[in-house]
Amino acid sequence: MKVAIYSRVSTEEQSLEQQIEPMVDYCKRMNFEYTCFSDKISGKTESRPEWNKCIDALRLKKFDCLM
Repeated sequence: MKVAIYSRVSTEEQSLEQQIEPMVDYCKRMNFEYTCFSDKISGKTESRPEWNKCIDALRLKKFDCLM
């Protein structure tokens, strides 16, 4: 299974790693292929570059699921 992992934080005090690490660990345990997409940007911002890349890849069926 191919998995897209998306994480986002708004401030420098928040940690992308805290979000990503458990999902990556799960993918490794399940032998899933995975790609991480991460943004450090406010949730109010309409255009989030990595989110947009992730959604485009999902639309093209490059991944089986999104975490």
